[in-house]
Amino acid sequence: MQEVVGIDSGGTKTIAVRVSKPGAVTSVLRSAGIDPTAQSDWQQELTALLASLGHPAAATLGLPYFGEIGTVSHAQKAIALVGLGPEARVFNDVAIAHKGALAGDAGLFVLAGTGSMAWAVGPKGTARAGGFGDVFGDEGSAFWVARQALARASHEIDGRAEDTGFANRLCAVLEIEPSGLIEWTYAHDAKRAGLAAKSKDVARLAAGGDEVARDILHQAAAELHSAGQAASRAAGLDDSAPWAMGGGLLSDPIVSGELTRLMGRPSVPSQLPPVGGAVLDAAQRAGWPVDAAWIARLSKALEQALDRSVADQNSSEQTPERVQK
Repeated sequence: MQEVVGIDSGGTKTIAVRVSKPGAVTSVLRSAGIDPTAQSDWQQELTALLASLGHPAAATLGLPYFGEIGTVSHAQKAIALVGLGPEARVFNDVAIAHKGALAGDAGLFVLAGTGSMAWAVGPKGTARAGGFGDVFGDEGSAFWVARQALARASHEIDGRAEDTGFANRLCAVLEIEPSGLIEWTYAHDAKRAGLAAKSKDVARLAAGGDEVARDILHQAAAELHSAGQAASRAAGLDDSAPWAMGGGLLSDPIVSGELTRLMGRPSVPSQLPPVGGAVLDAAQRAGWPVDAAWIARLSKALEQALDRSVADQNSSEQTPERVQK
């Protein structure tokens, strides 16, 4: 049976799927994110992942930092070709997210997960804005939200900012004392992913009425809007162009609502998740008859398969775990 492979990896997780020509998902593999800037063994991790997938008719990988760090991009491409064969192609993970969300059409995609970036395709070509990493960029991302919250808390703790009680409220949800903020922060083995996960605590405070937390989320939306506008201008998109959003932080209604307000028009629903964008690209390169009906079948199949894989992973301590259809 002819199959293609799609892979989406980011700062937090990696998802690999095999899909048959009718658009059915035949297997799902989930593992931790493969981050070249945070893992010394990332090449071994990627090699091991690909070794379990065989040689499909075509494969597309969306990987972090591809096209951004030359040595990393070269290694990613070489590992993909060895592991999945000559029909393997590597793209930036946000590029495949854009392709999935808009099913390959022109428009803007705004991502806010562990990191952040805006990716646009228009009459002037492809453009991106943001995505410069956690050291001096990724504004509006989950990591950025957590970093802003920790910075604000530290300013309240030592008197550089008015004591609104935010530091105490944040430390309470983190289950630490304010005096232990430094130790807690720098004790994370994977600081980027570990701190990004705490953006959910900031979101919970905001949902409960905390004005400081809410202001941080509004600032995140403003940063994402700025990146989206810059990418759109560079790609030649006007204000009527379709746009979509994705990533864990944008599942929060405060962030997504504020971004939508700033954009001045509603987003379009994503047609496929990022890993679906990788599958779509691989299927097209394999010469499969891809049309709207095929994309709809794939979307439904991926939704069901990914939901099952999450449920199975939650009930097992084995990671990564392969889930057969």
